[in-house]
Amino acid sequence: MMKRIEIVDMHDNTKLDAPSGTARELIESMGEAVGRDLVSDAVYGRPLGRNPREKGKVTFHAMRGGDTPSSHTVYFFGEGESLEITHHCLNWKGCAKGAVDACIWMADKPAGLYGIRESMKL
Repeated sequence: MMKRIEIVDMHDNTKLDAPSGTARELIESMGEAVGRDLVSDAVYGRPLGRNPREKGKVTFHAMRGGDTPSSHTVYFFGEGESLEITHHCLNWKGCAKGAVDACIWMADKPAGLYGIRESMKL
């Protein structure tokens, strides 16, 4: 049984927000799956010293440097085991293609607020 979740959110050195929208979307989706507001229970980084994390908290670690467009790893830790899920965006082409695809999808939609899930038909 997985008992801890930690998310590493890595972007280039010009990225300003932390955690990124993608990292927040990951934790929001996990929260929906388990019926809890994991975003409100999130912890950001680790303070200096001996500070164990409260049970049930998810921790975000935001790294900014170099020219990495986007890399996210979700770690699920259990007793004697762990599971890692990682996505790396190696260049900006994928991001640009996704934005263009979303614009094409929106072209015939009425004015309103849409999320990425609608445009991807998830």
